[in-house]
Amino acid sequence: MQKFVSYLLVAAMIVLAALVSCNKDNKRPDSNNYVCIYYDAEGNRIGGDAINEEILDFIMYPNPTRNVVCLHFKTADLNTVTITDKRGKTLFEQSFDSKNVVIDVSNYFADTYRVTVDNGKQKSAQCLIITE
Repeated sequence: MQKFVSYLLVAAMIVLAALVSCNKDNKRPDSNNYVCIYYDAEGNRIGGDAINEEILDFIMYPNPTRNVVCLHFKTADLNTVTITDKRGKTLFEQSFDSKNVVIDVSNYFADTYRVTVDNGKQKSAQCLIITE
């Protein structure tokens, strides 16, 4: 029963986040610059934009989250990760050369953020929902 309630809570947060981040035309601001995909704590997709995951340069989970976010890159190349708020202010920027990274986001306010990964050849961005 507790697991069902947890899944129900996550689903409600996803719907709320989608509604909050949409404008009057039901489109997210700058929606052509990033995608929103939601994953549970085990990395299983639970919702978000309709997109083929194979074209993504990284998977980010859990999303939404409160404490940490895990990033899984396709390759162990040098990837620079940048987290920015809605105003474009950079809150985090660091380079990693491994396929798996864990970033502590527990000090961020509940909001929607942009996570951008730059591997030197191309940039890819996804939205990150931080909950209370």
